[in-house]
Amino acid sequence: MLTLLSFWRLRKANIQDLLKDARKPKQMPKFSWILTILGLILLIAGYMIAATASIMLAVFLIPPILFLVVTGSYLLFRQGTVALYKKLYDKPSLYSGTNLVTRTNILFRLKDYANMLFLTSTIIAVVLTAGGTVYLLFDSTIRMAMNQMPTTIAWYNFDEDEPTLEKETADAILAEHDTEILYTIDTEVTPIDFQTGNLETDAVALPESAYNDIAVDMDLPQLNLQSDEVFVAAPFVQNSPEYSLDEGDVIHVHNEAYTVYDLTERPILSTANSGWIQFIVPDETYAQWGSVVDERYHAYGYELDNWKEQGEVSNEIREAADSGHQSYFVQANASDYQMVMQTFSLTLFIGIFVSLLFFIVQGSMLYLKLFTELEDTKKQLLSLKRIGLTKKEAKKILGSKIRFLFFTPYLVGALHASFAFLMLNSMLEGAAGSMLLWNGLLVIGIGALLQLIYFFITRYYFVRAAYKS
Repeated sequence: MLTLLSFWRLRKANIQDLLKDARKPKQMPKFSWILTILGLILLIAGYMIAATASIMLAVFLIPPILFLVVTGSYLLFRQGTVALYKKLYDKPSLYSGTNLVTRTNILFRLKDYANMLFLTSTIIAVVLTAGGTVYLLFDSTIRMAMNQMPTTIAWYNFDEDEPTLEKETADAILAEHDTEILYTIDTEVTPIDFQTGNLETDAVALPESAYNDIAVDMDLPQLNLQSDEVFVAAPFVQNSPEYSLDEGDVIHVHNEAYTVYDLTERPILSTANSGWIQFIVPDETYAQWGSVVDERYHAYGYELDNWKEQGEVSNEIREAADSGHQSYFVQANASDYQMVMQTFSLTLFIGIFVSLLFFIVQGSMLYLKLFTELEDTKKQLLSLKRIGLTKKEAKKILGSKIRFLFFTPYLVGALHASFAFLMLNSMLEGAAGSMLLWNGLLVIGIGALLQLIYFFITRYYFVRAAYKS
């Protein structure tokens, strides 16, 4: 496409004019305030739509957002940068130090730089957005998987005559591996059915006194519930936010109404049966419910030191439960964490590799652009040297020019990516929250560090080449 465009522009050009074009004196660049303001309006409009987009309209809004942001960016690079530098050209600081040479160098080449700056800023925006999204998916998947697991190892014994796993067996395996146990959970629970609105489903209940003992180890707040209150852990029914309990909701158990006092998304006991919500109720209420339901389960859990490295002992405990054909009821954080890491690590690696490849491409474009001007730079340095410019001042001039070329598109690209992250957060209805914010800042920060390294490398080789006779 670029080749065809070049042929079209050169189709009527005179060869002699083309050869002399490089030696023609640069004219003061012109700009249009109308196009500058239009570019700014288009960019702001694209940002506002991106920041407020909902998941229902996202698919339809992406094309107009891209059009607004890309067109606005192009106009600002073509017109806005000239307007800005002309304003700087009128400032008294123009005559301070090497500012006159620095600003003149950039101002008279802005038209030449505009297309490249626009293209590199777009590449940077795509790289940062893609990298941040891939990392967010990787990080959120691991967090969601781990948040559904209360302890390193957890399970229920539904029938003590045919247990899922004997506690003594788990103790023996842990002792054999000399595993450090931070705390254990060993408590009775009662299965119940409850109703809220039109939803009827099941849950498990444990007494407040048992929860308070567990809360000490889990660093959770102590409870002091009224007789008609319940505290809810793991409030998602079937792990779906669409069917969840909220603070203040009223539930009905055995024809009695109870109010949700508070809740936490962190489960207290095993969530091997993902449809179970966990109710913590006063001991008297628990005894009342237990008098109606004869069935009892027993919940066990172990929190191990350095749990991510406990894959071997976790697998062995699961294998011990497997002999009772119920290993799927034994949750093991370390095993599941390692499985998720193996599954998504390849995706993360591919995403990072592709992003890094495009990042190198945009840096190489800037690098090559500078070296195409090397001969002109040498002539300018020689002329400035004759009027008394020192090498230190010359390096400052070159450094300012290179810094402009490297960090102007990066700042614009990072701004584009930031609003893309806001759009993603809006699409997720705020569920990503601060996690998306920090992941986005991390990716942008890493990108800035890489760009800084590229800048130092380019400046070193360009200055050295400029002073090479």
